[in-house]
Amino acid sequence: MALATVLGSCAARDSQQAAVGKDAIVGLTKTQVRMCAGLPTKTVTADGAEIWSYERVVAGGSSITLPTVPSVVPIPGPSFSQANSAYCHAQVRFKENKAIEVAYAGATAVMGAPDAACAQIVQGCVRYVAPPVEETPPETELIPNEPEVGSEADGGRKGPAGPPPK
Repeated sequence: MALATVLGSCAARDSQQAAVGKDAIVGLTKTQVRMCAGLPTKTVTADGAEIWSYERVVAGGSSITLPTVPSVVPIPGPSFSQANSAYCHAQVRFKENKAIEVAYAGATAVMGAPDAACAQIVQGCVRYVAPPVEETPPETELIPNEPEVGSEADGGRKGPAGPPPK
């Protein structure tokens, strides 16, 4: 069951990234979309706009079988399997060199998470438009300044700072 939870949470994360990806792409130029999503598999011009298509097929699934419970009559453990064959057809509509709309079509759900199959198409664009992460210098402990030699705070000593005279 833990594996199913992990796989389900990955699909949920991909679904969220696909949603964020739509917003990330809108407003980008054609050059920027090519840089972050790659070359489209197909382009079409319709109604004064250009539409670029990207396609992705996800094949596979997951299967979990728990062990058989030993007893007089062995009881087979429960099993869970999720056949997963998903397909995403992402379309980006451009008008005047700017992306104005992103739409997903196909069997895009993975383990019940909508549009999760589309995440890998747009994830490069999500990173492309994200602000750079600034490295924060490690916090340093401030060390109080030593009193200057010969000052009143130093007791009027001459020479290097050290323990006060006795």
